[in-house]
Amino acid sequence: MHPAPTHSSHPSPGPEHARLAAMVGTWDVELTTWENAGEPPAKSRGFAVVEPLFGGLFVQERLEGLTGERPFVELSWTGFDAQSRRYQLARLGSGTTAMALYEGVIDERDGGLVLEGPAAIAGDRERCVLRQPTPDERLLLCQRQPRSGAAWQSRELRYIRRKG
Repeated sequence: MHPAPTHSSHPSPGPEHARLAAMVGTWDVELTTWENAGEPPAKSRGFAVVEPLFGGLFVQERLEGLTGERPFVELSWTGFDAQSRRYQLARLGSGTTAMALYEGVIDERDGGLVLEGPAAIAGDRERCVLRQPTPDERLLLCQRQPRSGAAWQSRELRYIRRKG
């Protein structure tokens, strides 16, 4: 049996984790999704609760809403890996049987967090950019990158921080 780790054995959040801390809170979310290129989008509303984990090394997000009449839940965990110097995100949702794993870096030009990983359609990829222009606004824009054909916008999530 291994002894329980002491508090001093846990890593401390670095400056990269401040981006994660800024996401913590309760948010109203407007979701726009495109199932296929060139088709009209589906719009829905929801809310997200983002909480810190392990002293701020990670954040957990629970996003709930409606797609048409159908409720959905999406869970994600985001962190910064100090060894690889990359942000990582794991995401799963009630509307799919697959877990998506993304990795990325900060775009030095505009400060957006650029994450890439598998799309819901096997073989396709997705590139998402998360920006937080103000402490009370976040914007996630995702592009589907199909195996063949041109990339197209697949998701847009606009977050507004709830007050009070």
